Amino acid sequence: MDRRPFFAVLAVLAMSLPSTAFAGKATLKNGTVISGDLVPLPGLTERQFWHTAGEIQTKPFVMVDAVYKRYFVPSRQIAVRDQGQSLIPFDVFTFKHIKSPSNLAVESIGLPIRVTPFSDRGVRTVTLATSRDPLNIVQGVTRIEPGYVTVEGIKGISSKWRQGISTSAIPPDDLAAMLRAATDAQNPDDRMSIARFYLQAGMYEPAAAELEGIARDFPELAAKVEELDRELRQLRAKWLLSELRRRQAAGQHEFTFSAAEAFPEDLGFDAEVLRQVDELREGYRDGREKADRALFLLGELEGGLKDEGQRSAVAALRSSLMDQLDWNSLARLDAFLTLADDESLAPAERLALAYSGWVVGSAKATTDLPKAITLWRARHLIGECLRAGDPGRRTQLLAELSELEALTPAAVADLVPFLPPWADTPSMSPSHTTVLETTENVPTWGADPDGGKAVLATTAGPVRYAVILPPEYSPARNYPAIVALRAAEWDIEKAAAFWGVGRDGAGRVAPGPATRDGYIVIAPEYATPKQAAYGSTAREHLAVLAAIRDAKARFTIDSDRVFLAGHGMGGDATFDIAMSHPDLFAGAIPISGLCGPTISRYNYKQNAETVPFYVINGELDRGSRNVNAGDLGWMMKRGYDVIWCEFVGRGYEYYHEEMPDVMAWAGRLRRSADPKEIDVKVARSCDDRFFWVKADGIPQNALAGRGMILKARITEGNTINIQSGARGHVLRLNDGLVDLDKRVKVSKDGRQRFNDFLVPDIAALLDDVRENGDRQRLYPIRLHID
Repeated sequence: MDRRPFFAVLAVLAMSLPSTAFAGKATLKNGTVISGDLVPLPGLTERQFWHTAGEIQTKPFVMVDAVYKRYFVPSRQIAVRDQGQSLIPFDVFTFKHIKSPSNLAVESIGLPIRVTPFSDRGVRTVTLATSRDPLNIVQGVTRIEPGYVTVEGIKGISSKWRQGISTSAIPPDDLAAMLRAATDAQNPDDRMSIARFYLQAGMYEPAAAELEGIARDFPELAAKVEELDRELRQLRAKWLLSELRRRQAAGQHEFTFSAAEAFPEDLGFDAEVLRQVDELREGYRDGREKADRALFLLGELEGGLKDEGQRSAVAALRSSLMDQLDWNSLARLDAFLTLADDESLAPAERLALAYSGWVVGSAKATTDLPKAITLWRARHLIGECLRAGDPGRRTQLLAELSELEALTPAAVADLVPFLPPWADTPSMSPSHTTVLETTENVPTWGADPDGGKAVLATTAGPVRYAVILPPEYSPARNYPAIVALRAAEWDIEKAAAFWGVGRDGAGRVAPGPATRDGYIVIAPEYATPKQAAYGSTAREHLAVLAAIRDAKARFTIDSDRVFLAGHGMGGDATFDIAMSHPDLFAGAIPISGLCGPTISRYNYKQNAETVPFYVINGELDRGSRNVNAGDLGWMMKRGYDVIWCEFVGRGYEYYHEEMPDVMAWAGRLRRSADPKEIDVKVARSCDDRFFWVKADGIPQNALAGRGMILKARITEGNTINIQSGARGHVLRLNDGLVDLDKRVKVSKDGRQRFNDFLVPDIAALLDDVRENGDRQRLYPIRLHID
């Protein structure tokens, strides 16, 4: 069997390796498992420790110590605690270095000017910027374990400076050279130790190569090599299967099918793994047969139609369906394929199942062909309405929609999740970076709407943003998204590339940590080109929000799986923007970011109750523990969903090595449901919308002072109570929030403003989709309260 296709796929899959395990573990309520020693804590900083001294201590925090990094999580978020003992004897390699003593201590580490590669003895030079001259520090690897590498300062710095680096973050050639230097190539025990090390680290290809070399150099170890090779084959087979499942879940079906077809069956892989791969392969072959059968049946049944008008209409629909049918859209035809041979149904009824299922989903397919044709007409008009910039044209299109027979707001709501993108977009290739501009204008630099001066049309313009689509992007699939906010030293292309571009096992360009999992990456230009710090302005927020809305109109983004992420200055912005607009995000990922003064001054952290945070800092990054502990500690004490990862002895970095865990965390999350009770702080004019309530006319003195309180609550009695300093409010409602069969009462600041029945409206529903791009959460009722 020719194994080259399989090993070509293997090189691509080798980018994401399994991680090694620690002794204990904490399983969080969101399903995330964090490994390490569990240590309950009364506080997050030394000051908080001393502040509680002498008191009856509570321990609302748990530190999960993974040696080279530590996680802080709320005790209330832990579902299962397991303080186990590790019984696995890992293979460890050590180096000893001659240290040149120095009194210079490391208190804060910025972005290094230069970092040399590790030598074969594990030595490298790190050049740091100082207030005087650049400082050269020599570091040495002292310990190599399957999970991490320990690095210490040996010259130019205090020898107490110690940090850990994930073993997976060390370039493979550098790691191999260090392992060779730490062992004797002629010693069979050392060679076997290297092979076991690779196996324990989840580095299966180097493990296989090492075992092959041992078998050649030490024939007397054939039995031991065979035993370890058998274990390797089973681990590698299970890992490869899990990666194929992962790519399948990400919508990368051609890749998965190709890899499954090339999967070798003569390498001694576990029979159960081979059975599941065969099942995967057969599923794709069956899918191809279904697609071919569907297209054949559509043509055959069309020929059986007696009504000339229906036959002409269906012919146009079939042409459109043929162009769009792929792995992602095939499920829309399930009802049709199930009943396609049912002779009790007329050809028109079976065709109706296909064409209605295509636009509203198989579960809501109908056997009424005129209704199915009407749904396609409505779909076209809706797309035109969403695309139209002229209000007069939208009014005309809405009138045409209203004339369609039996087209209710509920029917339109069924169509919206299956709509193709409505904004015109230039041709784009997946995995390549493209820079777009929003169709919406926002204030230009220096024209901040909260700056006290009117923003003129001449001081507004489009927002540039970089986009990377995942492999095999299809408009027929809803994709999660990463909104990446750049660091001060990056441009938007680099911010997008961090998440969207990687390297495969052979060093070739490949998907990045987000696009590999099927995420669309967008990186808005929210700051000026030379901006060094996040300004916490409305203009920065508006730029990010405009880019998100524009991307949702151009691409099929799942609004329930949008994550805000940022590095450095962008990490600062991530804290602020996620707390200011919690209804937009499934989670927030600040990396080397700091909680800014706006969060403390206006207590914006209270807005974040529904937004999970995965925060990453270095222990020596600008005092990040002390800066962030107040706000994050406040959130954790109240049980907010927060993971705070701190790398020991490290400073301002990008922490690419943490991305596999970040993406696994993101994969478990969905945007929270609309709460029926809202209690938030508002500090900017653009922070005016929270879930189903929007504040209009926020007083300027509130923005200049301590902010405005906005409270809204829907009671069991179908009453909505609003407390706010705003002049008016817009309520966006649906039948999940209120009972539409009963009167709805609305009171503002204790005075009743509305008492009547609410009626869903197509125009209100489509206005909300057009304004916000959200296809997953629909609001067919818009109620203005003065």
